[in-house]
Amino acid sequence: MRPGGEWDRAETVYHSDFQQAFAGAFPGRWRIVSHGNTVRSLVIGRIRDGGHVLFITNPDGESGNVSVALPMGHKLVGGRLCVQFDMLRLDEDSGTTHIRLIDDRGPADVGWPRAEEHGPFLTYRWSDAQWQYGTWTREMADLPGGALEADRWHRIALIADIDEAAFDLFVDGAAVAEAVDFKDHSRFIGADELRIDTDRTLLDNVSVLYLPGKNQRERIGPERPAPPTISAGQLRDAPKLDGRIDERLWHGAYHTDRFFTLLGPPSKEPRTETWIGYHGEDLYVAVRLWPVDAKAMDEIREQARVTHPPGTRVWGHFEIFIDPSAATRGDKYVHLAFDAGGNRCDELGMGKHWGGTWQVATHVEREFLSAEVRVPFASLTAVCPPEKVWSINVCRGGFFGGDGNAAIAPTYGNFHANIHFPRLDGLPPVATSPTRCVLDLAQPLTTAVGKARLIVSGEDIPAGTELRATVTAKSGGKVVATHATAFTRGSSGEKQAVSIELPLDAPGDYYWKGEISASGPAPIAESQTVFGPVSAAGTLRLRTDLNYYTHETTARVRGTLLGRDLPDDGSAILEVSDSAGETLLSAKCAIDGSPFVASVPLQELPLGSFSLAVRIVGEESREIAHATTPLIRRLAKANEVKIRWDNFLIVESRPFFPIFFYTGDMIKAHELGANTVLGRHGSWITRNMSLAHRFGLRLILWPPSAEWADNPLLLGWYMEDEPKATADGRPQQKIIDMVAAAREASPYHISHINLSSGWTDALAYAGVSDTIGQDPYACAGSYREKFVGESTRVMHQVTRGRQPVFQVLQGFHFKGDDHHPTPRDFRHAVYSTIIHGAHGIGFWGLDLRNGMPHEDIRGLGSDPKLWQEFGRVLRAVRRLSPVITSDEPVPGPAGSDNDEVAVMTKVWKGKTYIWLLNMTQQQQDATIDAPMSTEVLLNRIRPDGRVNLRNGKFTVTLAPLQPMVLAREP
Repeated sequence: MRPGGEWDRAETVYHSDFQQAFAGAFPGRWRIVSHGNTVRSLVIGRIRDGGHVLFITNPDGESGNVSVALPMGHKLVGGRLCVQFDMLRLDEDSGTTHIRLIDDRGPADVGWPRAEEHGPFLTYRWSDAQWQYGTWTREMADLPGGALEADRWHRIALIADIDEAAFDLFVDGAAVAEAVDFKDHSRFIGADELRIDTDRTLLDNVSVLYLPGKNQRERIGPERPAPPTISAGQLRDAPKLDGRIDERLWHGAYHTDRFFTLLGPPSKEPRTETWIGYHGEDLYVAVRLWPVDAKAMDEIREQARVTHPPGTRVWGHFEIFIDPSAATRGDKYVHLAFDAGGNRCDELGMGKHWGGTWQVATHVEREFLSAEVRVPFASLTAVCPPEKVWSINVCRGGFFGGDGNAAIAPTYGNFHANIHFPRLDGLPPVATSPTRCVLDLAQPLTTAVGKARLIVSGEDIPAGTELRATVTAKSGGKVVATHATAFTRGSSGEKQAVSIELPLDAPGDYYWKGEISASGPAPIAESQTVFGPVSAAGTLRLRTDLNYYTHETTARVRGTLLGRDLPDDGSAILEVSDSAGETLLSAKCAIDGSPFVASVPLQELPLGSFSLAVRIVGEESREIAHATTPLIRRLAKANEVKIRWDNFLIVESRPFFPIFFYTGDMIKAHELGANTVLGRHGSWITRNMSLAHRFGLRLILWPPSAEWADNPLLLGWYMEDEPKATADGRPQQKIIDMVAAAREASPYHISHINLSSGWTDALAYAGVSDTIGQDPYACAGSYREKFVGESTRVMHQVTRGRQPVFQVLQGFHFKGDDHHPTPRDFRHAVYSTIIHGAHGIGFWGLDLRNGMPHEDIRGLGSDPKLWQEFGRVLRAVRRLSPVITSDEPVPGPAGSDNDEVAVMTKVWKGKTYIWLLNMTQQQQDATIDAPMSTEVLLNRIRPDGRVNLRNGKFTVTLAPLQPMVLAREP
């Protein structure tokens, strides 16, 4: 049966009553999706009135649904789709039936799973006769009515509007739901197939009709047009801010009355216009709206008389999004909202506290509503370092009716998608290049004097201005030290370093902050707060070259004296004692500086845990410092894993740099360059153990199990993913107990904890496990190029450099972001992790997934270019891992005259390797001081790149985010 009206002119994509098919045959065009089901799961049956129907069932009485699919033949982009079928469920009062429209995106590479987006996503629960639909927030919501009965035929009709990303559902001709959003409403492009998951179900009279749309919906991703660029005009005078919009004062501002619905088409009602301009140190925005009719105007007047308590959320009226980073720093945008009564609220990104200042004034005339907004640039540039070009979007909410949500540029489904905000140029230096300061702490910090530098930049303060640099240290929430230094601003626009020394009386955990001020009481610029632990001057730090010993005959211990110089005639006295305090071994050796290395023979020591005491003495055996460290001897084990004193792992007596995937897909891990997989034993990992052996993939398993302790591939145990600190900043006791149990059951293998980014959890869990790391997911709306490096530095600081740091990078796209991570983003994140000192790298989100509230299937699973770059980069890292893990002494680290170029120096087999990375999204030039003579250096990750070294220096130009690894010709 064809529906009437406009559907009479629809294209028939599929129609069958199965009468022409043979009983017992497999139906043409259909396919079985479920793993493990056979062709007998989907057959033509002779049941209904002597005719033929489609029978979906698990053969041989097996339980569980069968997933079958009807391909559309080609992708139906835009327009509307009508799917109808008769359905009967046999003798069932439990279980579920799922009905879905699928948009197939294709695999990232030949032979890999296909990525899918979901349109209408419907479930019928037979036990409680309830329809549910999958929402775009990845939840299930109930639909009223439409109850089905077992052993009875029902007519199901689904009408999907692909242009509007919404659907209607009818059961036996009655409407159950209308205009319901698709599950992936901002992602769905076009239908590829109808999919039904069910068991013991009959289908008949299946029909699929298609009506092409008048305007085919724009495809998402790279095909979408780039955001427009608008210019903020300078206002001759500051607006009065009374909401009336005196157009004489707004002359020169950017002005438009063109608004667009979120998906792209122009919005006609209600008529809305906006102005954007600046005056002095403030940004101004004005809006004016004409309601669609008198009733709507009355509603606005009524709303204007309502006063809400401060902070009440008033989304859905007028909203302004301002992003000083132009979508280069994720969610570092300010979201302002207000209604007709001037009630307002704000946030940073989605749901974060902002704390900035701004004003709004509204005015209701006989026929329209108008408003004026003022936002100080200082409140906006405090959010993040601003770009020369910002982005902004002025939005009208659905409260005003008409075409509903609209903005001066479409965001394709989500107001918060800042990658689609219009670019805003023409702003003054106070907005685009304000004075900023970065705090750089000397390491290690010790009592007596703490040394720091404030690096000042910006163009808004003229050269020659007298300024003051202040650094403050806090501990326990109280200021324990502060010091200010006067200086004169150098050339405007150039970076200027100001050195400061703070007197520090006590060791402890300190939080540091710097600020720049002029004559006024308020600072011009403030640095981010930095964690920097302080040790007592004269502290002796010890580290053995391995965390335990088995077959080795000698242990080495490295000692570093903090904050003091060692005398030329100093000596180190070493004593090894047992738990009863009995001395088992003693030795004395001369030392000539700090750090120093001393050796301990192990042949004379029994197996067990001992204490190694080191005393530094000067002339006449006067003690200068002393410290103790554990020394452990164990029986050798075939799969033992050790930690070297520079925090790299030792596996099979060789340094090992883990590159691990959260996956059980051994083939994918191997093909993309991983050497380790992380997952739960009993899952794909254990089912595919033969592949792990074949490819030499190491295992990090969860939870710890003595059953797996002897597995030759075992690297260690995964304790917990992103555990939170307690309210008082401590680790959860259950995590401490888990680590202790793992160490007792499997002392030869590492225990690992992975954390979300930030200071709080890192400080709590530092030292709890053997290895630790964070999730510095740098792509959320854009790529934050400093984020991975900052996170890695945080982990080094909180661990005091005494734990291996494994950073987990992003292999997926966040929802609302069509573009990141790009291949360039991914490459930069990997090299940033390495250059900033990580000892291993993991990757999350590599398998196709569509269930996480904030993650999308895009990324590695469906992006061929990203897939290829994954493999190229990780294979290069594998090839260079002997260089990364080398502990050969470096004669002198390379240095750069450009702070935006990160540098790492390594020596392997006597050859020096200089690692460079552009930490910005602009081209950077740098002069590098290298510990080498005149020679030609080749780029080891791009064979056609080379530089000429002259007298220990060379110059290099790095493209945005470009890495380079240089070494002399073979």
